[in-house]
Amino acid sequence: MHAIENKATGWRSAAGIGLAALGLTLSSCATKSAALHSAPLFSPAPNRETINAIDAGDGNLEIATLRRNMMARPEDVDIRLQLAQAYASRGFPDVALEHYRLAAERFPESARVAVLLARALRQADQKEEALTGLAAFIHAHPQNSSEPYEWLGILHDDLQNWKGSQLAYETALLYAPKASPASAELHNNLGYSLLMQYLNDAAVAEFRSALRLRKDLTIARNNLGIALADNPKEAILHWQTISGPAAAHNNMAALLIERGQYQEARKELATALGYDQHNAQAIYNLALVSERDGKPAVLSARVPEATIARTTRQGNYLMRLLHPGRHYSKPADGQPQTADRAMTPASSGSSN
Repeated sequence: MHAIENKATGWRSAAGIGLAALGLTLSSCATKSAALHSAPLFSPAPNRETINAIDAGDGNLEIATLRRNMMARPEDVDIRLQLAQAYASRGFPDVALEHYRLAAERFPESARVAVLLARALRQADQKEEALTGLAAFIHAHPQNSSEPYEWLGILHDDLQNWKGSQLAYETALLYAPKASPASAELHNNLGYSLLMQYLNDAAVAEFRSALRLRKDLTIARNNLGIALADNPKEAILHWQTISGPAAAHNNMAALLIERGQYQEARKELATALGYDQHNAQAIYNLALVSERDGKPAVLSARVPEATIARTTRQGNYLMRLLHPGRHYSKPADGQPQTADRAMTPASSGSSN
């Protein structure tokens, strides 16, 4: 799986250190418009030359057939969308985007078109336009289905507009089928938005709601553990059901490192390595704690240096931290990267 993937993508860390780098990821659709002179909801297609160049010279039978059908039936929105999707699947996302724009111009009241255009804009990293356009569409054409609001939430999340995503997911839940997998994923995404606002109690309630509907929703269980970080025993219990005790204690250590509680983090890492002395992420986090608090990183003598180098992508860096008297190079990628969130849109199984 967009924890805290399906339509969009693990949780972002709410603090400075990237939880993913520490081994813990949060992992967050009719008729033509009569208002012919109204401002378009999305920007008009800016690059018709690209379409013409590709269309004129393409030799793909499916695309050629779809183009002929589109010319014969210009009011058939399905054919236009199939043509855009055919270009996207053949490695022409820019051309597909322009066809989505053309579809939005011709079918300005179609929620399906609006959502697909927003998704294509997001994939092209034009997230602000995607959000602005979809929000304007929903304002002009309120919907009674969950997907447009869900995508609105995803786009707000991308831009870290947490209040906006909270409202969007709450609205999506009003229209999602009750007691369904779709609702479970929306509760997870809403919980993500609340957690990013440090509303942990409310986030816990949403993650629990998600798990009541889908006990196997691993992302929600992982996120619930993060939201319960102030209750370590319960948090570790949830994580342990996902990936075992070593990973669970390493997860807690990751959160403690974020908070600067290095002594407590060392205890959790010692427990993690007690369960699995070769746990690469726990070894990495122990080295990271050593770098942060200036105290030695003590590993069991049973963990050979070859294991460190083999089981971690940053073996030389770890060896330098664990054995500061020796000369090892720091990894080229430098500091750990902040995790992206993994959100699961409820209404589609496809990933962006």
